[in-house]
Amino acid sequence: GEEHSVFEECRDEPDREIGDTDLVDLDAAGTEKFYSRRPMWELKIRRNVYTFNTPLVPAREALSAAGFDLDKEYKLLLVTKSGRKQVGIDDKLDLRDDGIECLRVKIKDINNGEASASIQQRQFPLQEQDVEFLDSLGLEWEAVLEEKKQWLIVRGYELPAGFNVSHVDIALDIPRSYPAEQIDMFYCLPKVSRPDGSALPQTEATQNILGTRFQRWSRHRKSANDWDPATDCVESQFELVEEALSREVGQ
Repeated sequence: GEEHSVFEECRDEPDREIGDTDLVDLDAAGTEKFYSRRPMWELKIRRNVYTFNTPLVPAREALSAAGFDLDKEYKLLLVTKSGRKQVGIDDKLDLRDDGIECLRVKIKDINNGEASASIQQRQFPLQEQDVEFLDSLGLEWEAVLEEKKQWLIVRGYELPAGFNVSHVDIALDIPRSYPAEQIDMFYCLPKVSRPDGSALPQTEATQNILGTRFQRWSRHRKSANDWDPATDCVESQFELVEEALSREVGQ
């Protein structure tokens, strides 16, 4: 027959999957309950989560499940706990990592090779690894000088579900001595709140960037996660951004 997984029904916590070699304690008061089902793997595309009964899902099948037009060309980025990987429509997506994997989708621009004005904004240099990471997002980004500030702006960044908006522009203040000096905090446009309009902690201040008021998220590194110039970079700062955003909506 088909393979099934066995789960123990738990109170006040997610049900626990029972492995072939796991021991189950039956001495506790009450009656333990168990059930079986086919294993499922989850993939987030845009704001929705899709389930599959195999851990290796063709990208084409995932896009079809999400309602994308397969006659169009897309840039695909698979985001897992282990990192980010560009994939093609004929590749298989490996969903066996911990947590819910995310497939970021952007339609390929066809404009006779002419870059948009925002893409051409490269007014200060970044590390090669930063450029590779930013390009892998499949989003437009700018590196803009404004007075004494160096602003990195990523356009159309997708937020976790649970906010009043689905996408924002995210700005980082890149210090002149980066990476020796840390990147601190981040900034959002438009303003982000909960769906009921209630404010998020430490997001009341704003910052003028290119003539627009960005919402400042005062989120700082803890001593256990101090900035390390040898390993920290734009990508690691965005990992903190994602963690800060997900924490506010309980993900």
